[in-house]
Amino acid sequence: MALSREQRSQIRQAVLRCRQILTEEFDQLLRQHGILPERIISVPQDRQEVQRRLQEAISREAPDFREARERYLKHALFTFLNRLLALRVAEVNGLIVETVATRPEYGDRSRRERDLSDEHPELATQPEKLAHEALRLAFSEMREKMNEHLLFRSDSPYAILMPRLPAYRQIREVLMGLPEDVWHEFELLGWAYQFSNSEERKQIRRKRRRNPNPDDIPPLNQFYTVGWIVKALVQ
Repeated sequence: MALSREQRSQIRQAVLRCRQILTEEFDQLLRQHGILPERIISVPQDRQEVQRRLQEAISREAPDFREARERYLKHALFTFLNRLLALRVAEVNGLIVETVATRPEYGDRSRRERDLSDEHPELATQPEKLAHEALRLAFSEMREKMNEHLLFRSDSPYAILMPRLPAYRQIREVLMGLPEDVWHEFELLGWAYQFSNSEERKQIRRKRRRNPNPDDIPPLNQFYTVGWIVKALVQ
């Protein structure tokens, strides 16, 4: 059953809100690791290895540092958001243990977090570490099910950062605000893909460039085509 206009609107609002939260959070995390918009500064020893990995990943994005940082931030938040959406679809459809959804019976945690804290009691007093470990296990499970699909690659340079607990809780609340029946429709992922760059498309069009930059082409052409249209075109 296709998603209704109202359901698509709900998805759009949720995706844009999550993107806003993650943009602010990942920018703060880059700063926390000494990656400022205009330069790199020294950080305490316990953050130096992550800084090195981030610096290496960012350097591959563009010759200009500010542009490279912006591109990396966009790709990193896009990767994390898509992973969460895929996890939520998978858990609603019974493919993996619930990881994103929280339940009162699990102490307002996910079932995976509850199970992890039972197995490792020391994590019960470290909710952020518990949430991150639950996500890592879920990502690993999805890698096995999807045969090292690009989105869940363990060596992805865009998966170095994870949001801190307050931001992650906000994102979960937004996603849990979507009706559960919406998550049973796999086309949700296609619409989310389209909506994630809808504001960016508006900004690009306002500029009215005759020849868009290479980075502008993906968001300009990022549209989802429903299954029945694809089938009709192929036939």
